[in-house]
Amino acid sequence: MPEREYSINDNGYRLIDTGNGRKLEQFGKYILIRPISTAIWRPAKPDLWKQANAEFYRSGKDTGTWKTLGAKPLPPSWILEHNGLKYNIEPNSFGNLALFPEHWLYQTWITRIIDTWKYQEPTRPIKILNLFSYSGSNSLNTVTLGAEITNVDSSKQSMHLLTRNLEINGLTGKTRLILEDAKKYMQREIKRGNKFDGIMLDPPTFGRGPNGEVFKIETDVNELIDMCQQLAIPDRSFVVFTCHTPGLVPSTLQNLFFNTFNQPAKAEELVLTDIAGRNLPAGIITKICLDKSYKESVV
Repeated sequence: MPEREYSINDNGYRLIDTGNGRKLEQFGKYILIRPISTAIWRPAKPDLWKQANAEFYRSGKDTGTWKTLGAKPLPPSWILEHNGLKYNIEPNSFGNLALFPEHWLYQTWITRIIDTWKYQEPTRPIKILNLFSYSGSNSLNTVTLGAEITNVDSSKQSMHLLTRNLEINGLTGKTRLILEDAKKYMQREIKRGNKFDGIMLDPPTFGRGPNGEVFKIETDVNELIDMCQQLAIPDRSFVVFTCHTPGLVPSTLQNLFFNTFNQPAKAEELVLTDIAGRNLPAGIITKICLDKSYKESVV
């Protein structure tokens, strides 16, 4: 596999190396180590691991602590830059950093669709619904395209992270922020007869809404996809579904989408590539474009 050049002299993201159940990543000015069970191979660049500033250690099923490896502890937050946008990085006790870089992998697909629609109908507003929006790492780029985006998440912390990302990019007021259970919001929009040009959703394996609503992807995924179909504009919309749930594979989501939309959807593994050229699984994605003119070129 071809090896990629590596330099830490920037403020971006890079998957540096993987192996022995861990991954070595650059998030802006800091290099971090996090556990990843799928990386069962040996690291390709052992010496580079010595540059890490901190490592996350699990102490429970989902939580853990960050251990400083360098001379200075990690700051509570810092800025990462990618493709002209800034992202606020905040390490937490779950080992997350307020950013999922794999969300960037499908931004070109969305951009191409929106740009074409804008060319075809320059005055028509493009309405996008972003469910389980978290920090907005899957929607900041779409905001810059001029689309009208509604971000929905039941977590106050997620809304804080998204608000911060909008602020540092000068995008405050450019998108709607809704603190609510995603399913309840979808049900209400269906009753109102509202439709969207695009729907993005990245549901968790398990979650709770602001009023104690319980979400389990195994039992709720069918309803989610059905409601996406009801909210999507017929013959002119797209749906992007991503998730990180162990046990869910692309063919599962592909079958669910086909049952609902009655046409093929593209489902595949999301992967990030380290500098040695090895692909690290980072979830799955299913995407479908209901605009018939895109059937061959986009799906």
